[in-house]
Amino acid sequence: MKIKPKKTAIILLLALLISAVLCAQVATKTVYVTASGTKYHTQDCPSLSKAKEVIPLDEKEAVEKGYKPCTRCKP
Repeated sequence: MKIKPKKTAIILLLALLISAVLCAQVATKTVYVTASGTKYHTQDCPSLSKAKEVIPLDEKEAVEKGYKPCTRCKP
């Protein structure tokens, strides 16, 4: 049984797309912000110890919203 080149190309393209989606899902990282802050942090950052409310965000979303990485915990 021979596989046609067109079918092979489609199968390879689908495999690449699936791989890209899986890699993108694995690469997400949760960071933490406060309502009044401008930085994002790791969960155990000392800068968050006095915060009344800590908001979890995906790192990409935090960057898109204008938050900068904390220089203390370096997320």
